[in-house]
Amino acid sequence: MTDKALPAFTMVLVIFLAVLIIPFTTWTGYINSEMDLPDRFEGLESWMRAKEDQAAELTSLMITSSGVLTLYVNVIVLAVIPAISEEFLFRGVFQQLFGRVLRSPQAGIWISAIIFSTIHFQFYGFLPRVILGLLFGYLFYWTANIWISVIAHFANNSLLILVTYINEFRSGSAEIINGESVKVDFPFISVILCCLIIYLLWDQFRRAGKTRFY
Repeated sequence: MTDKALPAFTMVLVIFLAVLIIPFTTWTGYINSEMDLPDRFEGLESWMRAKEDQAAELTSLMITSSGVLTLYVNVIVLAVIPAISEEFLFRGVFQQLFGRVLRSPQAGIWISAIIFSTIHFQFYGFLPRVILGLLFGYLFYWTANIWISVIAHFANNSLLILVTYINEFRSGSAEIINGESVKVDFPFISVILCCLIIYLLWDQFRRAGKTRFY
């Protein structure tokens, strides 16, 4: 994992990418939340719903902000710490481990993304977390720089925290943004813009002759 300084333009693109993907992941989260299992899996579905409700309640309690100081604490606890710890674990360890064992970088990226999503135990948000895990994984794969995925992870989490804080400040409710409130056009525009930025990043790394980490 290289520790070379990142070009400013690269960091800006990565931050924009992490931000612009939010409408799409929010929409896929809404689609995921509409999942309805067959009747024979009623017990499993009840357990999954209970886990989801517990996680949502805990998140709401943590992000409820009564002032700027609480916002700073939330950013540290919910953005800085997860971005560093999760990226070093899932991309820095699991992705490389599975990639080497299976002799397939793609398998390493996908398996670590699935584990990354599963470990949160929020099954109705499984799909958007897999998408984010894949995004972070490919950024790491293309650059061999763990700080690229850390920056993307931090930008994604911190913006959601900031939007929730602003929403509470304006309406008095710490409601987390959800896919139902995202206009239909936004996810598709999000995908198009993200694909454009991904191409720019990939082309930049290719021209710079970046080597892969396995």
